[in-house]
Amino acid sequence: MKIWKYIFKILSYTFIIVCISCSLSSSYHLAREQYLKKNYVAAIQQYDYYIKRSEGGAELSIAELERSECYYQLGLKTFSSENWTLAMKLFYLSNSQYADEKMDNCYFELAQIALVNNNIDEAMQHYNYIVSNLPTSELLPEVFFNRIRINIELKNYDSAFTDYDMIFMNYKDSEYLTEIQPVMDDILIYRIDKAIASKNLGDYDTALEKLFKLTQYPTKHIDEINKEIADVYLLIAEKAMTEKNYQKAKENFLEVEKYNPQKKELAEQGVQKICNSCLSVGHELIKEQKFNEAINIYREFLEFKIDCESVIAALEDAKFLRQNYIKAKEFESIALISEEKKNFKKALKLYQQSYAFFEKSEVRERIQIMQNLIKAEEDPKGFAKSIIINYKNGKIVDLLNKLKNDLILVYSKDMVEISGWRVLYYSGEYKYELRYDILTPKENYYYVWLVDLREKDISPLNKASEKLM
Repeated sequence: MKIWKYIFKILSYTFIIVCISCSLSSSYHLAREQYLKKNYVAAIQQYDYYIKRSEGGAELSIAELERSECYYQLGLKTFSSENWTLAMKLFYLSNSQYADEKMDNCYFELAQIALVNNNIDEAMQHYNYIVSNLPTSELLPEVFFNRIRINIELKNYDSAFTDYDMIFMNYKDSEYLTEIQPVMDDILIYRIDKAIASKNLGDYDTALEKLFKLTQYPTKHIDEINKEIADVYLLIAEKAMTEKNYQKAKENFLEVEKYNPQKKELAEQGVQKICNSCLSVGHELIKEQKFNEAINIYREFLEFKIDCESVIAALEDAKFLRQNYIKAKEFESIALISEEKKNFKKALKLYQQSYAFFEKSEVRERIQIMQNLIKAEEDPKGFAKSIIINYKNGKIVDLLNKLKNDLILVYSKDMVEISGWRVLYYSGEYKYELRYDILTPKENYYYVWLVDLREKDISPLNKASEKLM
């Protein structure tokens, strides 16, 4: 009994499957029959039924293509009757290349209607759809043209220029480009002002990028644009100068002249500034006796291919000074040895030879000391006395004579006793004590100084002596 139940179920299922298959096949054939009769609405209903239940196969693919064609044909009918909204929906459902080629017209016409009704937002939505979703539309130049006009009215100049770029770059032969160019040129000053704003913020790269982009358009403002470009290059060059990037400074100064010949003299002055800056750095290094560093600075500068005769001359001078400095050091080293051996005359000659090659303040001081030591060796007391007598062109002697004469007037010549200069050896090498006394019946004056023969220096050893200095 159970076996018969199973057999019955299997037969039932088989019957159902066969019925469904027959039903699907019938739906497909009915849909196709309506399609061929151009009864597109009825065909779509049958295609929908079939496609929804079909499990695949060649017939399914054919059904989908034929249903798409039904939507397309319905779209054409509504399109011809200028029912743009319905046509657009039908073309959308068709989802085919042919439908897309018609859909842009629907959106375009809807945009035009919106403009007539002064509904700018709706019109822009339709234009935007064409631009974003239908990139092969032949209506794009006109769409960009219309969007430009709308954005100019709304003072959305950035958006207007974006669309202008699209026409300019992709549709150079379009009548819409020819028509819109004069309009855009009138508001090009807006873009120039934006570039100037970037320049004023110190964003020179962005400023140049914006200005050079403007030069690609046919424009009556080209001279103004080029002048602004030159001004930006000038600012870049001056900044590079402060950063001691002389190569960059030179390149940008040359660009200034290229884009604004009226600033040729200013550009040349800039290049001269580079020369002067190089010379200044080099001179400071030479003052510090860093000849190799100075030479390297001059050589690096000349690698920039800047014509500057003064730098070339400075390089040669630096080489000459370096050579003389080396020789001067050699003589100075030998002189120091002679000085240590107390051969002051020989040391003096060697120091003088060193100084002749290169004038160093230290060597000049050694020359003076050697001259002092030679005199100190020959006549130490006479030299010590001459130092006092010649101090500030005889100031001490003049004051002593004045005091002596004043006292003679008070006490008479016989009552004023003058000791004269007395030179005494003082502890320490090349140091002497010099005394000078003036005695009267009521008052006495004692003067004493320490003289350093080596340094030719005078130091008072009491208050009275200090007052005479």
